[in-house]
Amino acid sequence: MKHEEQFEHQLKQLHQARKETIHIPLKQKASILSLLTGRKRTPWYMQTQVALGIAAVAVLFHLAYQRHAQPSVLTKYYDASLYAQIEVHDYTNEQYSKMINRAHQQAQTERDDALANLIDKELLTGRLMARDEGWYIESCDKTRLVELKADLIQQLNLTHNIDLSIEVGDALQIENNSQGQIIALLKPIEAPSCG
Repeated sequence: MKHEEQFEHQLKQLHQARKETIHIPLKQKASILSLLTGRKRTPWYMQTQVALGIAAVAVLFHLAYQRHAQPSVLTKYYDASLYAQIEVHDYTNEQYSKMINRAHQQAQTERDDALANLIDKELLTGRLMARDEGWYIESCDKTRLVELKADLIQQLNLTHNIDLSIEVGDALQIENNSQGQIIALLKPIEAPSCG
């Protein structure tokens, strides 16, 4: 053991002696350190440009998100919580679609019962509440709000199944096919008693 300790001690002494005899000039030492780190200090104006670029991207993202987060025309005009259901009808790419949005989530059994009642119950008369990009029709009993998208309005107009003279506040009659799709919007022959 002593022999190993002596050897280590001699090795350390030789290392110290060698270290003292070799001196690197400061310039060379600085260049070696800069090579080892591999990084040069970036000028302040470059750091400022990077920070401004990141801020600009953040502002653009915020503006884009705000545009998508704006309320729809439906929520702008109506309080959706007043209706038990909201229907959205659309005709896009030559396909009719109908979407039913529930204002409140109910238990599974209540939802199944409501869907079964929906099949039996058809919206026959209502009142035109707004004409913007689409039409918004409220049922006479004020339990349903139906949104008709602009594409569906155009399709109904092409097939002459819509009375375009209907104004906001007018009563109208809605005809559905067996799948519940709206196939015609007309002024009723007899004015319904919508309140």
